[in-house]
Amino acid sequence: VAGHGTNTTPAEAQQVGIPAAIDANMESLGRHYYTFFVETGQRVSFEVLARRIGSAMDPIIRILDTAGRVVSWQDDSAGLSGDPRICYTFDRAGQYVLEVRDIRYRGGHEYFHRIRIGDFPCLLTPWPMGVRSGKQSEIHFCGPEGGELEPLLLTASPDVDSMPIAVRRSGGVSSALLNLSVGSSEETLEREPNDTADTASPATLTGAWNGRFQAPGDVDSFAFSASKGQRVSFTAVTREQGSPTDLVLQLFDASGRQLAENDDSNNGDSLLAFEFPEDGRYVLRAEDLHRRGGPSFAWRVRIDPGTRRFTLTTSADHLNVPAGGTDMLTVDVDRRGYEDAIILTLERLPEGLSSAPVSIGPDRNRTVLTVQAAESVPQGTFAEIRVVGRSTSGSPYRTTASITAALRAGGHDTPFPPAALAQAAAVAVGPAAGFSLWCEPSSLTFGRNLNATVTVVAKRQQGFDGDITLEVTPKENGLPEGITAKVSPIPKGQNRVDVVFSATDTAKLAEFTAAIMGRLSHGDQQITQPAPVIRLKLRKAFQLSATPGRRTMLPGGSLVVPVKIQRNPAFRGPVQLTFASLPEGIMAGPAEISADAEQADITLAVAEGRAAGIAEVAVEGRAMTDKTTFTDSIAFNVTVVSASE
Repeated sequence: VAGHGTNTTPAEAQQVGIPAAIDANMESLGRHYYTFFVETGQRVSFEVLARRIGSAMDPIIRILDTAGRVVSWQDDSAGLSGDPRICYTFDRAGQYVLEVRDIRYRGGHEYFHRIRIGDFPCLLTPWPMGVRSGKQSEIHFCGPEGGELEPLLLTASPDVDSMPIAVRRSGGVSSALLNLSVGSSEETLEREPNDTADTASPATLTGAWNGRFQAPGDVDSFAFSASKGQRVSFTAVTREQGSPTDLVLQLFDASGRQLAENDDSNNGDSLLAFEFPEDGRYVLRAEDLHRRGGPSFAWRVRIDPGTRRFTLTTSADHLNVPAGGTDMLTVDVDRRGYEDAIILTLERLPEGLSSAPVSIGPDRNRTVLTVQAAESVPQGTFAEIRVVGRSTSGSPYRTTASITAALRAGGHDTPFPPAALAQAAAVAVGPAAGFSLWCEPSSLTFGRNLNATVTVVAKRQQGFDGDITLEVTPKENGLPEGITAKVSPIPKGQNRVDVVFSATDTAKLAEFTAAIMGRLSHGDQQITQPAPVIRLKLRKAFQLSATPGRRTMLPGGSLVVPVKIQRNPAFRGPVQLTFASLPEGIMAGPAEISADAEQADITLAVAEGRAAGIAEVAVEGRAMTDKTTFTDSIAFNVTVVSASE
């Protein structure tokens, strides 16, 4: 049901049944009241979802009797990211009142929340917290009432990395909502006792390890073997999945010497990356930072082979795309040993919206993603999307960008947003903007000391005919080192302008992306619209190749070898072919691949007295301009055979 907003005193409390789910928005200095009836001995659970769904509200709840006395109250419940939950058994039948407010009496449109009232069990996480896809797993439950429930058997699909679980009491009608991680590798469970290195649970460096701190002061240890030079990252998964555990990880060698330790990493759960110095047995020790324990304190550590990793964060938690237009999202990368290109994609876009994959080139730590909406997409179209990054070298690696920083920047100071919230941005389609931009072509190939031109095209709505100023975005570090763009405005009343990209001889030969932002003043409005991203492919000016195959020559004979050229589209000049140092008894003259040709023939000759055998021929291609010289070289073998052969 919807909160009607006039329930601001106990006398005006909104009546609700059990179970109930109430969607409401809190006003500044406000309190909301809800009245309900219970039977003697009835156990009822109450919770507010605010921080866990991206709200700015920090809720507190109280249960009052008809005399206004406080029966129970809760502010921040462990494992709920600052949201409150009460599980209470009423010893008297009758009418009661639930009071909900912000802890600081703040309010506004960002203070939305959902209240749940029902007989759902008070749980926090499944245990184990993760399962292997395609394999039947037995799931137990952690939380104040976890021991009261029968385990659940399930098989997770290989198409997901997490799945929701709805859990009811026997005979219950409402559910606890939990999140279960899903992986493609084995999930190892602790075996008690495992407090010491000698009793550590055996494990291998794969999949994930799961444990529970059964009582305050409990410690869990896992023993494993590692090889010299082997790199592994141990990533804790606790608070973002609903566990209150603040995990501390310590790594020891076989002698008991501590090698590494980590508590929190970048305001998140612990991350310990390590390269093992020698072959041997090692122990990973896990404990809660405050030595807490009990039925709620589960934990999971994901094992990632290799330490060449990266994490991604986005500049915003939502995109508003005008119909027929574009919006953009800045993505930052934190490189942790991985320095090669990263491919970014937007996943789960609804029909009619599109986004081209982009590349964060080597040594680059920022780029933008753009989303385009077709003119036919209905306004109000809404979807949950994710930004996914993939490695292009080494062991395959995939990660989803976090929007936690964007949530915090918006005043939603949730310390540990649930994974489903922390990785899910929203996209919505709104009214058409005053103009839209696109680039022709959408991809450019050029190289060092070369340039390429893209045409920025504008489509204007009626009346929006002023100058459109253009700039590369973001302003700082918007282009890789060594690449520049000559940008001019689209003049008033016109719809096209050329932008020239150039590269110096220090530019890296790799793939990058660039984005252009347009701005138009219309009365007192300042309208901005980005163009979809442009792919910038930096390649050599040309590359030479020789037709493969066995090349044989007789003494005193000759051989024609075609040399082909693959040109960078930005280079059209002639290329001179020369020979640096020909093998003894092999002769050849220079040749040229003309500007409009794709190959040239070189003729090799063999002296009469040349002995039989294999000789390597090296060919150098050289093209000169007023500013620079472009080169490439190839080598191939020729076989001199005797007449009898």
